[in-house]
Order: sequence, then C-alpha cells, then structure tokens
Amino acid sequence: MPWTLAWDIWRLASTGMRQPRTVVTLHLPPLETLLENRVARGEVIEALVANRINPERAGALLLALQQRSLNLQARKQPRNGRDALCGARSCA
Repeated sequence: MPWTLAWDIWRLASTGMRQPRTVVTLHLPPLETLLENRVARGEVIEALVANRINPERAGALLLALQQRSLNLQARKQPRNGRDALCGARSCA
C-alpha cells in the first residue's frame, strides 16, 4: 500500500470522517439450480468475511438466496404421491 494512501486512511479514521464508498461487484451465477444457489451464498459469505460488503446488505442477500433455495426445493419435490406417479400428464 503506498504511503500516501495509508496516510489518507489513517487521517480519515482518526478524524472520524467516513471513508469514501467503494463499489463492490459480486459475480453471482444465474440461480437456476440449488448448486448455483449454494455457490452464490458462498460468494456473499466470502465477501462478508473479507469486509468487502456491508453486513446489512449481506444479510438481505443471504435471506433472498435462502428464499430462492426454498422455492427451488419446493419446485423439485412433488406435492403429493399422485403427482409423483403421474408426472406432468394428468391422471384420469
């Protein structure tokens, strides 16, 4: 880290001024399968641990990813035994 950047960070921290906001880009997969959802949750957690993302935003993202995971699981499981036997066609 260059000395001037370290000085600026120390000066901002010591005077109580907020540091300038940085833009963080997370590269998340399309979230169409449970595996892609798990990868996305891992990316959010890694960004949180590395302090690259605000904890409140990470919490909101993790909550949304959890809801998406539940929706994917519900779509994957049949609603009752009849649906499992008949598949997509109607049982008459």
